[in-house]
Amino acid sequence: MNSTAFYANLPLLTEFSDVGRQESYVPLPGDWHVVMCDVRNSTAAVEAGRYKNVNTLGAAVITAMLKLDLRIATMPVARVREAGVNILVARYRVSDNYVQAMFAGGGMAYADRCMKDPATAPLCRVEPGSVEPACSFDGLECRWQDIPSRHGETVSVMVRVLVDDAEEADRLYCELIAKVREIYGADDACHPVWPPNLAFSFNGKKLGNEVGVRAVERSAWGKWLYLMNMRGMALFGWFLIAFGIRTSATDWGRYKIILARNSDVKKFNDCFRQILAGNAAQREALTAWLDQRFRQRDLVYGTHVADRAQMTCLVFDYSGRHLHFIDGADGGLFMAAKALKERVAKLA
Repeated sequence: MNSTAFYANLPLLTEFSDVGRQESYVPLPGDWHVVMCDVRNSTAAVEAGRYKNVNTLGAAVITAMLKLDLRIATMPVARVREAGVNILVARYRVSDNYVQAMFAGGGMAYADRCMKDPATAPLCRVEPGSVEPACSFDGLECRWQDIPSRHGETVSVMVRVLVDDAEEADRLYCELIAKVREIYGADDACHPVWPPNLAFSFNGKKLGNEVGVRAVERSAWGKWLYLMNMRGMALFGWFLIAFGIRTSATDWGRYKIILARNSDVKKFNDCFRQILAGNAAQREALTAWLDQRFRQRDLVYGTHVADRAQMTCLVFDYSGRHLHFIDGADGGLFMAAKALKERVAKLA
């Protein structure tokens, strides 16, 4: 298979439960590279209330104006395999307009550890000035308010199976996905993006994430003008959506519905992650099941509870080619990962 066209030619998974099965994945070509970034001192940034800044960098790897220090690294897939692990990839269709990559095999986690470990970081670190910058941040948008949970809670869940046997690991991940569905219901019932709760933001601080990326090279006056233009566009967008106006760009009456469908709320990258809208009783039921399996040393997990979700958007056109990164507010998956690591330490 032509390495360049490798990913585009992968079959599409249409059921999320399939991401927990090894047969859904194929190895990445050895001549591909893993490119990674990490915010240094991210814990301090989150504790200082800057989790939205950290999340924005997930959509646009840039540090200027956001005042966050990044590690940037790249590693050949062939080198990952030399360490005895692999990077397996699958494609999952989230909606008609959004296809998401899923990863298994342990290789992504290995590359991440190499980037953060001072002993191995020089082997993969991209030093400032070593490559010619060539990127565009057109399409990055951060113009929505945090999204209140329609059921009271927005729960960020992260789970990693501990068993080594591949078939047993597949079974446990499939059981986990089924248990989440049993407790929280179908995707539509627990989706954290509920169209009636979507509202544009006009707050300068919240809109500052987009200003910091898209207007990074402008003067203070230029940044202010960009902010004012954003507010004007948000007001115009509210008008189009509120009155269901159809234009050459899209049918604005359906924009919020399509936005929800194009949202990134479930993923698999050597572990299971999901953002759920639910109530306290549902969370307690899921936590009880996870805790039982943790005591049996089948898995480790972490959760974080907020009353709302936050969203960062990439909009290439308004008719359908837009996707939306969703996380729990006030720490979300970051705090869930921290709780997971604390449970790993208890097993030692």
